[in-house]
Amino acid sequence: MTSPETMRINRYLARCGVASRRKSDDIIVAGRVMLNGTLAKLSDAVDPQKDSVTVDGKPVRLEQKQTTLIFYKPRSVLSAMIDDRGRKTVADFLPKITGLAPAGRLDYDVSGIMLFSTDGELIQKVTHPSFQVPKVYTAEVLREVTIEDIFALQKGFMIDGHFCTAHAAQILSIDDRISTISITMTEGRKREVKLLCEAIGHAVVSLKRVEFAGLALGGLHAGKHRILSDKEYEILKAL
Repeated sequence: MTSPETMRINRYLARCGVASRRKSDDIIVAGRVMLNGTLAKLSDAVDPQKDSVTVDGKPVRLEQKQTTLIFYKPRSVLSAMIDDRGRKTVADFLPKITGLAPAGRLDYDVSGIMLFSTDGELIQKVTHPSFQVPKVYTAEVLREVTIEDIFALQKGFMIDGHFCTAHAAQILSIDDRISTISITMTEGRKREVKLLCEAIGHAVVSLKRVEFAGLALGGLHAGKHRILSDKEYEILKAL
């Protein structure tokens, strides 16, 4: 049982931006965390004002103010912070902030909004499927999309052993060669939007995520970021 001044050690690591609570559990079990010079256990509680915590020998401290930002990822940029093949990553565009990590990912050839934060708990919340956080995509697809196609997207399909469905979908423009549709998802399976479009017979030409958890790109240009206001951060925390 934790007191009002203390918190479970996995929560403490998440709030320090080390990792999500679940991944923090793995780090603790691996023996990488020390609490006051003693090997930490999953059941340990931390008093941020008194206790000393290290991960891999490096101290981690709870910052009073978290940093959360949105980033407009260009196409042909990796969502990862590093790449052993020398490709351009999101880290090439972002400020150097300790503990800053992405909330989910976008495919290499997909552009649009990404969320980054030093708040591990927030990242866990906006990425876990149980919270049903909406993500809105604009997709350009081959050939004319019909109303029946839109109904099929919202009805869903079994894809690779998982049931996939669009939370919402609508036609933005129709052409006999290229059509543009809006698709809202509340899960984050790999290539899910592309696979759904292929399931209705329309290959994706280009894909862009235009909203994440109610946040929009607005006037942000590709490769640029914007730090969220305190109000925006609190709204995200309250989701």
